[in-house]
Amino acid sequence: GRLRRLPVVKAPAELIDKARKTAKYVKADKAIKNAKKRAQKEGAETMDAITKALCVPLRDIVNGYKYEMKHLHPFEKVVADLTARARQK
Repeated sequence: GRLRRLPVVKAPAELIDKARKTAKYVKADKAIKNAKKRAQKEGAETMDAITKALCVPLRDIVNGYKYEMKHLHPFEKVVADLTARARQK
């Protein structure tokens, strides 16, 4: 049935590793002459890149689950809910 359509949740270590890789590509802005402001901007952009790399996949997974749960048969909905709760522990 539709249980196979539920999105796959990646391991936390995998998500964090991917976020770190994307953060490595953030470079300092050479146009800013003040070293303090340049470091602040680089830090802010790095944190933004990490946040986006973590939040976007998680948001897509949550939205995918919400969509699929609405269209499941009641029995499949209960099975999926119990499975998710068992994985939570």
